[in-house]
Parts: sequence; structure tokens; C-alpha cells
Amino acid sequence: MLRRFCFVGLVGVVFLWAVVPTEAVTRVAKKLNFLEIGAGYASPVGKYDNFNSFNFMNEANADRVFDPSFSIGVSIGQLRNRWLVSLGAVYTKVNQLDTFVVGDYLYYFGPEGGLVVPDFHQFDLRLNVNYQFTDLTSMNFAPYAGIGLAAGMISMTASGYASEYDINSLLSANFGVEFKLWSSADKRKFVTLASVNSYDLFSSGYRPRNLNIGGAIKVYARP
Repeated sequence: MLRRFCFVGLVGVVFLWAVVPTEAVTRVAKKLNFLEIGAGYASPVGKYDNFNSFNFMNEANADRVFDPSFSIGVSIGQLRNRWLVSLGAVYTKVNQLDTFVVGDYLYYFGPEGGLVVPDFHQFDLRLNVNYQFTDLTSMNFAPYAGIGLAAGMISMTASGYASEYDINSLLSANFGVEFKLWSSADKRKFVTLASVNSYDLFSSGYRPRNLNIGGAIKVYARP
């Protein structure tokens, strides 16, 4: 009886030894690190009432305050079980119309009476959490959706004047799709072309909200 019990126990230990590492390898295989480099077109959206205006209006649509612009960024992250988490830096050029000034950013009259129009730049540290609806490790494309959180500052610069800065934050809805362009023979590395889009939902400070339509190259590698 004791011998039979020991034999069953030994079989159980061997079974666990064979199964558990396999599951662990499977879990590791679903984890991929990635580097993303991208750029996009930023179209202002929403209404703005926190500005000074030569037209003395209390509220205006985005297209009456800002012109479309662009953004560029780079980020690193990880894909695990269809969840993509990334952290990166993003720069957005803010093209404000000459007739409006958002918040406390006033136009100045130069020493010779000429109007000084400042430049505006937005710098962000951005966290994205997205979910892929198909498994990119086994398929050639993967649509995704998620949320983005950004913390940054907008700068106002003009030649001959001290620069001004305002700290702000942003919450956005992310959406897009990735297409696999290349994969290594061992499938430990691959490259994708990603549609990187977002709609800014809420913002603080004087930053504009945008509909961002862009693209990125992403390089994946298993750790």
C-alpha cells in the first residue's frame, strides 16, 4: 500500500514538473516589449470660453480659436495578453489664431507699436493603456481601443520676451489598428505599422483638445 502511494505521488510530481514549466513558457511567450515612433495630424475640437478676444465673445468653437497642427512622439511599452501599456514623450505644435488668446496668454505690443504674436508648444509625458481585439502574436492585424492620460505643459515664447509656461493634463479615448509588416523566423521579433488615433475628452489649463489622426512604426521583441 505504501509503495503504491509513493508511486502515485511520484507520477503526480513528474506530471506537475512537466505541465507547470510549459504553462510558464506560454505565459512568457505572450509578453513582448516594444518601441514606438510616430507622428500625427491634430484637428482642434470642442468649445472654448477661457480666453481673451478682440471680438469680445464669451465662447467659440475650436476652429475659431485654433488651426490644425501636428504632433510627434516616441514611447516604450509592453504587450501582454492583448493589453498594451506604454509610456512616452509627445510634442504638439499649437497653432492659435491671431484674433484669440486662450487663458492668460496675452498678445503684446512691441516697442515700436507692432503686435507680437507668440508661439505655443505643448510637451507631454503620456501613458496609454489599450486592448487589442485579436492576438497580434498569431495574426497579421489587431484593432485596438483604450484610454490615454497625459501630463505636461504648454509654453508661450516670443522673441525679446520672457517665456511663460502652464502645467496641464489630458484624458483621451484611443483607437486604431496594427498591421504586421515583418516577423522573424523564430517569431521572437516583428514590426508593425500602427494607426494611432485619439479623441481628447477632457483637458485642464489652456491646452487645446484635438482629434488626433496619425501613424507609427512599432518594433516588438520578446524579453
